[in-house]
Amino acid sequence: HDTIYAFDADLPGTAAIWSVNIGPPWTGYPPASSGIDLYSGLGCLSTPVVDPATNILYASCITGGAWKLYSYNLSDGSPYQSPASFSGVFHGVDFNAAPLSQRSALLLANGNIYTAFYGFEDTGNRYYGWVVAHNATTLQEVAAVCTSCLAGPGTYGGGVWMSGNGPAADASGNVYLAAGNGFQHTSTELDESFIKYSPTLDVLDYATPANFADLDAADADLDSGGVMLAGNFLMGGGKDGRWWSLNKTAMGHLQGGN
Repeated sequence: HDTIYAFDADLPGTAAIWSVNIGPPWTGYPPASSGIDLYSGLGCLSTPVVDPATNILYASCITGGAWKLYSYNLSDGSPYQSPASFSGVFHGVDFNAAPLSQRSALLLANGNIYTAFYGFEDTGNRYYGWVVAHNATTLQEVAAVCTSCLAGPGTYGGGVWMSGNGPAADASGNVYLAAGNGFQHTSTELDESFIKYSPTLDVLDYATPANFADLDAADADLDSGGVMLAGNFLMGGGKDGRWWSLNKTAMGHLQGGN
């Protein structure tokens, strides 16, 4: 409900050291249609990230229908920078906060905070997956990419939720994640895919299962298990129970296809 708390991890059971209320939680999503109870108010849903070099905590939260990136001094909860907006435009498609939710943990890499979005309960045909980068020092937005919106309005999908897991980054600063349901599957419209981005969010490589249409039809998101890096491999899994181990320097594109 849009309140961030800090506790002393060495003193369990003690009161919060500080807390910050950002504002009223957002209740503007459609009426509940499933057992997922977020309708009483959506606030700071994802796991924040802390920069150990500066002791600044970053959190993505929604209030008043707008997602923003917040930053606080870890010692006392005082603001570090003014909240930053998400306002990406990708190939003529605007970042539209109304149908979006933000569940994946934040990633700090390359001096940037990376934030990934998905469609709140796959709301209609109005959502896309988005990844947005802000400079960690200034909170200025430096890059934004849509996972699957090159075909323009009327397409949808490719949400990045990963059961709350965050994107991963390698030693070169490349960013890895997995995208979920949708119906576009080309080298630039990457639903149901593992994706490798440059630090500035250019697509470098990807892997899409050959049975992506079956995954879409069954609502079997490839990205329900998140991703992790181990040496030269990118690993992850989805709702169909398969575990993928991909060479992150040659991910294979459309598996078994073209």
